[in-house]
Amino acid sequence: MLFDILLQVVLGYFVIKFITRYFEQRNQELEAEVDGIVDHVRRHIHVVRQETHQDQLYWFERNNDSFIAQGISTEDVIDRARLRYPKHVFLLLDTEENLSEIVSEITEWRPEPIDRHLEKLRNINLNFPR
Repeated sequence: MLFDILLQVVLGYFVIKFITRYFEQRNQELEAEVDGIVDHVRRHIHVVRQETHQDQLYWFERNNDSFIAQGISTEDVIDRARLRYPKHVFLLLDTEENLSEIVSEITEWRPEPIDRHLEKLRNINLNFPR
């Protein structure tokens, strides 16, 4: 009888240990997947700071000042940015550093007020390949 109780305790311990390890491993896999999705989104959404120097308009990534595109007009800059980053989204800042416009495939590559698209952005179903 004591042997049976001891056997059940030992078996229970190993079952619990096995289940715990399985869920810890699965949690790590899911965290890595989420990190990959976040990285993908960060690489495809650009918050743009605009500068004008002489007759040229420049777009820079706000977070790291990396160059995106330049041109003589907004349309010219968008065309160049679209060629360089075809599936990306550009969020334009106004002079007070507030998000004001969005440019992407969704807007047919025309700047549109961001307020108009916030609901669409909230409802996007991101289907990422596994």
